[in-house]
Amino acid sequence: MGPFDGKGMVIQGLRFLAPKEALDTLQAGALLVDLRSDELVEMKAFRVPETIHIPHGELSGLPRNYRPTAPSSWLTRPACSPRTRHTPFWITASARSPA
Repeated sequence: MGPFDGKGMVIQGLRFLAPKEALDTLQAGALLVDLRSDELVEMKAFRVPETIHIPHGELSGLPRNYRPTAPSSWLTRPACSPRTRHTPFWITASARSPA
């Protein structure tokens, strides 16, 4: 059973977690990848064990042909307010970089 099985809901292949589910998953060892701008990160920090900050604007510099080594079921996004229509975080089940 994967770390996200039975949690959240899947929409178009992406798993969305409610804030409580996201927190529980993070406390169980998942990694939070914070995609917010530097200014927003300075305004509000999250008290979770593992966090990496990569501003969303820097993602365009990543290779487009990158293939993650973790199964796609290990990657998810927590739910945000339906009014905002964006999700500024990714959560992954492993805090370790691929070898």
